[in-house]
Amino acid sequence: MAEFKKAFSQELQEVVKINNIEAMAMFEYYEKLSLRLHSLIYVYIGSGIGSGIIINGSLYKGVRGDASDLGHMYITDKPLVCRCGRKGCLETVASEIALSKAFVEHFGLKKPLSRNKLMDFISDGIKKNDNFIISKLNEAAFYLSRAFFNLVTILDPQEIVITGRINRLNPYFSNMVEKEYLEHSKQSHSNLVPLNFLPLHEDAGLKGIAMYSYISLYCNSTQRGLIWNNKKQFHRR
Repeated sequence: MAEFKKAFSQELQEVVKINNIEAMAMFEYYEKLSLRLHSLIYVYIGSGIGSGIIINGSLYKGVRGDASDLGHMYITDKPLVCRCGRKGCLETVASEIALSKAFVEHFGLKKPLSRNKLMDFISDGIKKNDNFIISKLNEAAFYLSRAFFNLVTILDPQEIVITGRINRLNPYFSNMVEKEYLEHSKQSHSNLVPLNFLPLHEDAGLKGIAMYSYISLYCNSTQRGLIWNNKKQFHRR
């Protein structure tokens, strides 16, 4: 990998750094969201929890390029150890791994549930009105909504966009999140920033990397403006 990076850098004289969730965020932004938004927070809920922050049409990466690591925001006093080694991270209470771990321990399952199997398990539990499954899903919604409210308080975006396999459980899950989010927001004097639950596009990361790299390397600010203006005119037809 180091040799590839060196060769790539020598060829282009510049290397674009972007993680998979940021790439997914930029794909959704380039593809459609830029037609009506310029500042948003994109959140992916999966095995981990990641995000991409877009401010005035640009990806915000922070001084060291490590901004938007939402899954490791300190969110709970529960003594749950995260895979990063710390305690209290959002991932320990609201990720697919956290939900799977809780179900394995409670139901005595032989192996962890992942991806679509986990969603099927939760969906079946909802249909059966299983109190434990519903309580864990509601707990995840509570902590996610707290994290969203914290992001809104600091960054004041136009919208928070949420995606992941867990959206298969909507509107059941999205209603949970929005209810908790509204409760947090009642204590604030700020306007309520809307939540937008989007379907998961499996190839969003790959497409986002290609689009972001091309625009970052080969388009100046004027050219980027022309891209967005032409895109908006095309969609108005």
